[in-house]
Formats: sequence, structure tokens, C-alpha cells
Amino acid sequence: MVELVAARRGRPITVRAQPLPVSAACGSSADLDSIVVDSGSGELSQLHSTMHELGHLLYDAPRAACQRSGEAHEPMAEELARQLFPALKPAEVSSFFRRSRYDSQQERRVEIFATVMLTRHILLRGGADFVTSTFTHRSAGV
Repeated sequence: MVELVAARRGRPITVRAQPLPVSAACGSSADLDSIVVDSGSGELSQLHSTMHELGHLLYDAPRAACQRSGEAHEPMAEELARQLFPALKPAEVSSFFRRSRYDSQQERRVEIFATVMLTRHILLRGGADFVTSTFTHRSAGV
């Protein structure tokens, strides 16, 4: 899915996991899109978060993808923003994370996309046995 969205956008998308105070973040520059997911979350949570951010890259207007939402709350620390997206302005990156709800049609749309993609992944990967295995081996406290 990452490769399909990258081809549609005409630029590469990097996806990586590292400790985050939020489930995921995405950022865009002129020639690259980046998605970072919380390495402390379980495999299904990371996959869902990745699909959610891909949904923004796929469905949002090109200039609006990964931009500040009216649903943002506390800003991300600028140092963390520099570490996550070194090619972007930290003040702008830090200002739009920490979402706690999805009241907008845009957020609901990408959340539905992520849920459908996660469901298809589970079904293709072996159904209930995969889900049980994932929850059994998830990180503590998630």
C-alpha cells in the first residue's frame, strides 16, 4: 500500500518506528513524504496508524496532506519534531500533533480507510490466529 500511494503521489514515502508520545505522525516536503509510528505500540496499532497516515496522503488535497488540523491539541516538542522530520520546520511540525478525537469528515474518512485496510490485512494474514498472536505478544501497557 505504501508503494501504491507513493506512486500516486509521485514521490517516495518513508515509514519508520520510534518512540513517540502519539500513535503516529506524517510530514511532507517537496520531494518526500514521511510516516513515523510509535515503536512502543503493538504490530496492529502500528499498521493501523500507518494506514491512517497513508489515508491522509491519499485522500487529502496535495497541499493539505499532513497539515495542521483544527482537531490538534497540545503541540509536539520542537526537539522531537526536529528528530522526526529533520527536513521540515520544527515549529510547524510540532503544532499539529496530539489529536484526541476525529470530528471532521476528513479525519473520519482516513480512519475508515485505515480500519478497512487493517481488516483486509488480518483476513489475508490468517484471521483470528494472527490477532491472538499479536495481542499475546504486544508491548506492555499498550
